[in-house]
Amino acid sequence: MSRDTPLYHVPVIIVTTDDGTLFTCTVCQPRNTSDASQRFWLVMDQQGGEFTGPPYVAKEHPVETQRRISEWWMARKSAPDGTTGV
Repeated sequence: MSRDTPLYHVPVIIVTTDDGTLFTCTVCQPRNTSDASQRFWLVMDQQGGEFTGPPYVAKEHPVETQRRISEWWMARKSAPDGTTGV
């Protein structure tokens, strides 16, 4: 379970990554900050796994968001320790 704070009145999107992985994504904010610029995508897979994804960009086009989340996922999968350093 994520230790980040879910936000309300933010988009929830479904993303299919380049490898076919399906995610439900919503915006969260790390608990240790109230800075609105510190928002990230909370990425949830079909098995219930949760990951803190790439930073949330307000007013970003959905196609760009899909691309960024897919690139983040592919980088995470290929990293030796399973993280992207985000």
